[in-house]
Amino acid sequence: RRRETQRVLDSVMSELNDNLQRYGPRHPLVGLSHNSLGLVHMYTENYEDAILEFEKSITVNNKALGLKHPDVYATLMFKGLAQLALERYDEAIVSMLRVRRCREN
Repeated sequence: RRRETQRVLDSVMSELNDNLQRYGPRHPLVGLSHNSLGLVHMYTENYEDAILEFEKSITVNNKALGLKHPDVYATLMFKGLAQLALERYDEAIVSMLRVRRCREN
């Protein structure tokens, strides 16, 4: 299982690097790659790295797509779940409230 997980992680990293070279750092596909990498880290219970990747995805997609885009608030939700897994309850609440504000506005 560990070998297969590493293979997935390597594949997502390769996709991220390809997207960075092809589109530059502010393209939605780069944001999607960061989100995918965050999800792989969540799967492996590497929550700190997951949060970092989700934050990168949020930054890229907020600039590229706007805060109200579903990709942005979906990633905010994933970030909140990673914070919850780390028992960072106050941070998780902030992330979840940001999701609600994005969807309401």
